[in-house]
Amino acid sequence: MEEGFLTQDELSSPLLTPISYTMASKYTGREITEEHILQAADLFSKHYGIWGPRHPRAGQRVQTSPAMLKRNYLPDGAEHTLVQAHIGYVLVGHAIATRWSTKKSAESQPSRVCWITQLCVRRGYRAQGVATSILRKMAEESDDMYGILSSHPAAIMAALRAFANGPETDTDALLSMTWQATNIMTPSPISYVKSAAPDPGSTVRSVDTNFDVDHGEHQAVLDELSRLGRTWWLGDLKRKHEYILIIPTLRQTPTNSSAPTSQGEGRG
Repeated sequence: MEEGFLTQDELSSPLLTPISYTMASKYTGREITEEHILQAADLFSKHYGIWGPRHPRAGQRVQTSPAMLKRNYLPDGAEHTLVQAHIGYVLVGHAIATRWSTKKSAESQPSRVCWITQLCVRRGYRAQGVATSILRKMAEESDDMYGILSSHPAAIMAALRAFANGPETDTDALLSMTWQATNIMTPSPISYVKSAAPDPGSTVRSVDTNFDVDHGEHQAVLDELSRLGRTWWLGDLKRKHEYILIIPTLRQTPTNSSAPTSQGEGRG
């Protein structure tokens, strides 16, 4: 195990109260055991969220079995990574990512995508930098960009702190990355990522993933941001939608000049 500390500057967000000790462990490919999958399914089922008010199981916890988690997030023939965070002997969070290669255009060189397909932190350990530590551990030098679909603003903010410049990130430049989302997401071996790819050539803030999770907890985070005078740049979220975030590595930082104007926005 290796320590996954954040610096004090990285934890400057008023929504974070950093914990003193987090251990992050990283497993790739065959290092991910059936026990790891069982632990991930258990944590997700107990701590992720509840179904939305119009779902047939409204108010019940969103759950998954080890078999379902393996089928949906760790399909055979793809490159997967699991990062777990522990405080003492307590598993307090995990992330699963899948990597693949893509080309932004027929003429461009292949780019390596690291897509966070699941991020879950145990209740009682949130807003303490756990998710950011996990995502920092996930990063590799060979990655060209990071992606995540999430209905939870806290997950989006953790990704910005881990992979970009946190509150100082040029969010307009990140929106330009969604203009290329179709080329980035369509080759994904993860079915829900592949099917959520937005219309080609559109800049979007969210996409329809048909995931009818309740947004009450998520709205509480937005309300707290508003109270602190912070602007939430991705806007409101429709039912069954998730925010989309694609972050290039520093060597791949985009410019706004390549993106269409806001008139070309789709399902944002």
